[in-house]
Amino acid sequence: QERDGGHDIDCPPFVIEVKRRARIAKLYEWVDGVRGGIPVVALRSDREDWLVIMRMSDWTKIAPIAGNRD
Repeated sequence: QERDGGHDIDCPPFVIEVKRRARIAKLYEWVDGVRGGIPVVALRSDREDWLVIMRMSDWTKIAPIAGNRD
């Protein structure tokens, strides 16, 4: 699906690409490859916990506390 500029999961406002690899690389390319909505990449390496990657600019739009900093 990545080759088509797609994603794996629609969860408005997010569009989520899921990656499971022995080695993790290309984070920016994966986020940039997700089209529509707020791009999120969920990834996990072998025998490791899942991580969620997204742009900070998108996070500050959805995180209530992020927009209320003094």
